[in-house]
Amino acid sequence: MQSAAANGSGYKKDRTPAQGTQVKIGRFKILKVLGKGAQGVVYLAQDPNLGREVAIKTLDAYRNISLEKRERLIKEAKTVSKLKHPNVAPLYEAGSHGDRPYLVFEHIEGKPLKEILAKEKPLKVSRAVNLMIKILAGVGSAHKAGIIHKDLSPNNIMVEEDDTPRIMDFGISIMMNDAKSQSGQMAGTVNYMSPEHGVEGPLTPQADIFSLGVILFEMLTGRAAFSGQNAYAVLYQIAYETPPKPSSINSNVDDKLDRIVLKALEKAPENRYSSADDMKVDLEAWLKSDEDGHGLGGDPETNSAVEFILKRMRYKKDFPTFSSNVIEINKKASMAGNNMASAADLSRVILKDFSLTNKLLRLVNSAFYGQFAGKITTVSRAVVVLGFEEVRMAAASLMLFDHIQNKSQREDLKDASVKAFMSGMIAKEIGDSMQMKGVEEALVCAMLHNLGRHLAAFYLPDEYDEIKKRMIQKDLSEKHASKSILGVSFEELGMAVAKNWKFPDKIVQTLRTLPPGNVDRPKTPEEMLRNLANLSNEVCEAVSNSKGNDRKKILDGIARRYQKSVPLSTKKIEGLLHGAKDMIGKYANILGIDVQKSPFIKAIEDDGIATVVPAAEAVPGDLPAAPLAGAPLQEPSLSETQEQVSVLITGIQEITNAMLEEYKLNDMLFMVLETMYRGFGFQRVLFAVMNNTKTTMTARFGFGLDMDNLLKKFSFDVGAPNNPRDVFQLCVAQKKDIRIDDIKILHEKGKLPKWYIDAVLAPAFALYPVVVNNQCIGMFYMDREQPGVVIGGEHHNYIKTLRNQAVMAIRHSR
Repeated sequence: MQSAAANGSGYKKDRTPAQGTQVKIGRFKILKVLGKGAQGVVYLAQDPNLGREVAIKTLDAYRNISLEKRERLIKEAKTVSKLKHPNVAPLYEAGSHGDRPYLVFEHIEGKPLKEILAKEKPLKVSRAVNLMIKILAGVGSAHKAGIIHKDLSPNNIMVEEDDTPRIMDFGISIMMNDAKSQSGQMAGTVNYMSPEHGVEGPLTPQADIFSLGVILFEMLTGRAAFSGQNAYAVLYQIAYETPPKPSSINSNVDDKLDRIVLKALEKAPENRYSSADDMKVDLEAWLKSDEDGHGLGGDPETNSAVEFILKRMRYKKDFPTFSSNVIEINKKASMAGNNMASAADLSRVILKDFSLTNKLLRLVNSAFYGQFAGKITTVSRAVVVLGFEEVRMAAASLMLFDHIQNKSQREDLKDASVKAFMSGMIAKEIGDSMQMKGVEEALVCAMLHNLGRHLAAFYLPDEYDEIKKRMIQKDLSEKHASKSILGVSFEELGMAVAKNWKFPDKIVQTLRTLPPGNVDRPKTPEEMLRNLANLSNEVCEAVSNSKGNDRKKILDGIARRYQKSVPLSTKKIEGLLHGAKDMIGKYANILGIDVQKSPFIKAIEDDGIATVVPAAEAVPGDLPAAPLAGAPLQEPSLSETQEQVSVLITGIQEITNAMLEEYKLNDMLFMVLETMYRGFGFQRVLFAVMNNTKTTMTARFGFGLDMDNLLKKFSFDVGAPNNPRDVFQLCVAQKKDIRIDDIKILHEKGKLPKWYIDAVLAPAFALYPVVVNNQCIGMFYMDREQPGVVIGGEHHNYIKTLRNQAVMAIRHSR
């Protein structure tokens, strides 16, 4: 263990005893030298009057100061000595020894935070936050007493064996303003200074807050927030550059903690926390969000159970598609904004899954989106009409339901999927009644709420059963039982996986269970989402675990608990259950639910709510017929021409209708491409455009296999019109349709360009030029995954019709 004073200000270790045994500073008997630094020497000494060991720091940098300043030092030291706080190393007294001032501190055994960081960087997130909360408490007490430290750093924060931090060197702050005013001098540890350290004038408490922000950043990331080859480079960064989010370095840090750190690091003092107490309150609130004190630090992500489940999801049969698709959809969402290319990206991901596409289109044409019934036959159109976020959330909810419902052999999990969807419907219905923006998010949040429990039951059935036994045998809560078996709670497990799936933080946070007691009015939309997710799931749990008068009492309690947040009467809650159950019945054929066999649905009916008989929902006549309820949705083969023709006809009709309205050119092209892709069953289809100089044709957007990579590589020189060298240049030069049923012969004759051989080399493909005013301004490309007729019979006419619609849209837009 090392002395606080010795290592609290960057002193080099020096355990050599002072020469002679009678050396004194004032009345204090020097025992040994603890350390040396730029400011002076730190000694371990004994106070003969009180018989205690103390640490004495001589301020060699301030020797020969005027008598007036020396007297002021001693006077102000008395003020500092009154500072009493468990996280502050007290200053006992100040004096002078010859021409050198000195300060006498409590001698504290511990390790400097700097040494701990060197060995353990980064610190565990919860530990870093707990340490900073205590440090802020000490600094806050000093600020209230009118004392500013001005030189906070990991060097002068000691951490005792019980992890209690003690702040050193408050007394030295007395001299800081004098040192700061000296020509060419700047007191303090450069890497932890605030921007205003370099500005003339006194420092405020916000300077300490900035330094604490830098320290917290380093504890969370293991890296300095500001660093450079010299002090001036560091000072420049502090003044003008913003450090990265801690979460970009340590994935165990979440967005909320990012915001706390970066607020403390604001360049302008007035934009930082107004006090150390305010920053402490935010960190405490962050910790409070997890009753076990782990915060949102993501430590569960390294848990073996979480790692096992994530690994199984990557490799288990039938599941990788779901996992990769939901991740890809969420990634696209983070890049969406108003960029229409992102709408194409979202459509492209959804279209990879035939079953998802089918269900989504049937859902958006149902009463669920009644105002659009009969109008939407392509995913691209759905994104345009409903909006990116609405379609994204609908797709996510369908994928989540499908995963739980269809991938499990456990009947309890299948029924859990019904309960999850019921929770989502209740949350959505409440959100609708409150005219909440982004109500689709409420549905997904409620469905995800018990994700961890579902994943454990599916992937870790033996451990899941043991958790249930332990809850009964040892009277443990589910949270503690799951932690005792898995080392992680179901809640933490679900959050870790949802984060891995790239759901945004505002959705991940809704997986957290609200603490007991009345729920306060939400201050943010994110808090409202969390409240709705918890409320709807508590209602469904009440249905599962109670009946009759007991259920009514529980529902009464839920109504009282959420009165401030979501004011609902018990009667209204029962009405929500009725409405949600009615909706489940309507969408049973879309979701594949057999409501007659669902114990959860029966539990609702036990209390007299009218039974809903599942009936196939009316689907607009211009859409392909839906499979019967519960029937598996099979991917079509090329021989299933009737369904393909239906998709083509309805797609062409929808494009025609859309062109009668106000539209954007990209919207029309997306719809044309998607109709081609779905209607003909191509492996890939894309649209390429000519550049302004009419020398190069480059892919713009498309659907199909590995499309992201293909869009980067599909670009070619159109060549001389009278001397085309390959099939692509020939298509542009002659403005004629080209269909290649087998590329072998073409390849042998050298009519395939090298860029195409390297990038694609599909067994069969077709090229359809887009000609406007006798100029080839674009091209549709489509291919098959095996040799054979690319487009035959009347299908060729459908392609030409779709191309003509694209040409009309282009002309209209000019």
